[in-house]
Amino acid sequence: MNIINRLYAEKVMNAPFAFFVIVLLLAVAFLIFKTDMLSDIRAVALLNNCKIIKDNDKKIDCLYTIMENETLRDGPRAGLRIVSAAYVSDFFKKAIFYEDGCHRLMHSLGDFTYYNLYLNTKDISLIDFSPSMLACGYGFSHAVVGHLVQDNASSKFVTEICENVKTRYNNKIRSIGNICYLGAGHGLLYSNIEQTPRSKWGNLNVFVEKPVEQCEALLLANEDEKEACKTGVLGAMLRFIQEDSDGHGNKNGYDISLSAEDPFSICEGLKINAYATCNKIMAHSLYTMYTLSDKNTFPVINKIQSIEGDWQFKKVMLYNVLNNVIYLEHEKESQYQRILAQCEFFEQEVYEGCVKGIVHALYEFGIPGKTYKHPIVFCSNPTLEEKGLRNFCYGEVIKKIPILFEPEDIGKICKQFPKDIRNECGKLTQLP
Repeated sequence: MNIINRLYAEKVMNAPFAFFVIVLLLAVAFLIFKTDMLSDIRAVALLNNCKIIKDNDKKIDCLYTIMENETLRDGPRAGLRIVSAAYVSDFFKKAIFYEDGCHRLMHSLGDFTYYNLYLNTKDISLIDFSPSMLACGYGFSHAVVGHLVQDNASSKFVTEICENVKTRYNNKIRSIGNICYLGAGHGLLYSNIEQTPRSKWGNLNVFVEKPVEQCEALLLANEDEKEACKTGVLGAMLRFIQEDSDGHGNKNGYDISLSAEDPFSICEGLKINAYATCNKIMAHSLYTMYTLSDKNTFPVINKIQSIEGDWQFKKVMLYNVLNNVIYLEHEKESQYQRILAQCEFFEQEVYEGCVKGIVHALYEFGIPGKTYKHPIVFCSNPTLEEKGLRNFCYGEVIKKIPILFEPEDIGKICKQFPKDIRNECGKLTQLP
């Protein structure tokens, strides 16, 4: 048998084995690359069990039950898949926003995870801070860290866990320190509330003075991180106050009332170094003016313009307001374009604040895992090009990418930008 025939014979004899190897490799590849797809299919199938429910509250109860069961079965990432699948479902979307949106859902996932998987632990290394778990405005991380600190409320413990998180993730996630310290601020407040007798309710200082001082005593935190901690304190307190005024809570707002017309007045009596922080947080509540004004942002922006302070500070306030405005309008996918149009009548600095606020709000309320999509579309608005703010807008979108997405996904996301922005996306998303 000549060499060609012999090789052909060997090839034919080995064909079944080669076929088996190919099938095996394909199966392995499927398991490696399609696991997420199979998990998503499972999430959708489980949520179908809720389809017969019409009442929004009962829909949310059904969603929570499935989310919690999946978390117990396979950890918080399985719970996140349920949240993500529900968020893109027309059936659940209205109910989710009635319940205060994706951030609130992820907070609830964090609450459940802590009390069922991490209770009584002091080991921060057990907690998943990977980018996928930072979806929806870091709600999961804020909740878990908040409860951990609530049970161990001291500046020393906060420093220990947040510096540990920074060591683990600083080369992977920008601003991870701020994210941890903000959640810690929640926990310091929770702990102080537990120790505050009913007879002392009605005074904001009683609740926030001690935790803010603990934030300022953080030995290794930089100024931004201390500010994040104070933001966590005041932000959580605002939530408790609003729960009462909105009729959703049972804590009576701790006998503290908030003026819808002038929420900043509550900050004037603070005895601690948190007046600016308080103003930024109370800006969140200005959206009540928006809801009372026939969907018009003018009263909100005029109110911010009238407050003393530089525009860098006011931009943060405007961003906080627009987070809530976008939330209110999110069921109508293009409403943020109308909000931008209302901002056009104001000076350039206000307009930049509007752009930044809308970008960040779209991230906050976007589809978990795909939160970059709406902000990229928004930045293609021709008006931004005309005003010379197109690149500014895309720059704001790009800043969030290294925080919210795994390094291996960043290249793929950058390809979603216009060609002239892609290189900039690649540069700006490089971690030090």
